[in-house]
Amino acid sequence: MRRHPVPGKSLRDRGRGAIWRRTAFCLRPSSEIELVPGTAAYLVHSTVRVRGPLNVELLRAAVDATAARHDSLRMRFTENADGEPVVHVASDVRVPVTVTAAPGEADARELVATSVRTPFDLDLDVAPLVRVLVVRLADQEHLVHLAMHHIVSDGWSLTLLLDEIAATYGALRDGTPAPPAPAVDYLEYAAWQRDRLDGPATGDGFAYWTRTLAGVPALELPTDRPRPAVQSYAGGTHRFALDADLTDGLRRLSRAHRATLYTTLLTGLQAVLFRHSGQRDFAIGSPVAGRVVPELENLVGLFVNTLALRAHLSPVAATADTARVARRLPVRSCVAFALVAGIRPRDCDTLRMRDLRTAEPDQPVDQLDAGTVAFA
Repeated sequence: MRRHPVPGKSLRDRGRGAIWRRTAFCLRPSSEIELVPGTAAYLVHSTVRVRGPLNVELLRAAVDATAARHDSLRMRFTENADGEPVVHVASDVRVPVTVTAAPGEADARELVATSVRTPFDLDLDVAPLVRVLVVRLADQEHLVHLAMHHIVSDGWSLTLLLDEIAATYGALRDGTPAPPAPAVDYLEYAAWQRDRLDGPATGDGFAYWTRTLAGVPALELPTDRPRPAVQSYAGGTHRFALDADLTDGLRRLSRAHRATLYTTLLTGLQAVLFRHSGQRDFAIGSPVAGRVVPELENLVGLFVNTLALRAHLSPVAATADTARVARRLPVRSCVAFALVAGIRPRDCDTLRMRDLRTAEPDQPVDQLDAGTVAFA
């Protein structure tokens, strides 16, 4: 994807309403966001530990300079007279940076947890939809917490943004060149994506997904409590890890059947869900990065898409046969899930087609993932 050859205004005008009016997906999964106002369900956030002296004013300048390079971080949202979402991009913004101190780790964690529970209010018509919290633990140790609304970001973007803020901080401190601006901006991507959605390839994608997902039932698991009418997002988290021996065995099994580890794990998940539900036909959501051209890899914004992978489990199929079926699933990720979901009746309160999701991280691995970054 290249910058549009015509003057930017026409492209940007198309981009400002392109995806948000047409599908409400790429920057606004509105069916979900509007159903859960006042919650932090769509907050993208990360916290890093900074060791060494931290110049807060330099950090403020680095965050603002980074926002100046990414138009998604300067966006605010309104509605036109027809109730359609419209995006506005400010020429510059001042990202809120809150600085506080905590006497210990527990207090610092609670401050971060409070931020995570604090939503952004899209109805306020303000920008930016990003904020920073700095928690001082000691002279040489701070926590830096970054939070954004999912409407302007995703997990991949979060890693990019933390890395770019750190690089910009170092450049300002040392008097060296700052990181370059992305090759394209998000409005240009939005206009380009709209052109794709208006093209013949999208029609083919619609036809494929219409056939593939026609009549797919919701997965009914035997839960210990009735399903609420409106999703509360108040669930718990259970974390577990597969040990090295089991992981090696799964990799060998994958190679034996010419499948990826992801496909093997997906097959296992389908088998477990069948065991508990008795259903042989259901769909599992699987998010993909959506950065379909190299120019998008360093751009902050919401690109992630969800594929609905339908399971058709045969009563006599062995696990290997199921894996072969899963391996043949085409990945046609250019059509947004919100568009596909609109072709079938659904429970909008719970978006049940993708209540269950599985994911293999495909965002870049960065040293920030370790939880420590040297700004100083």
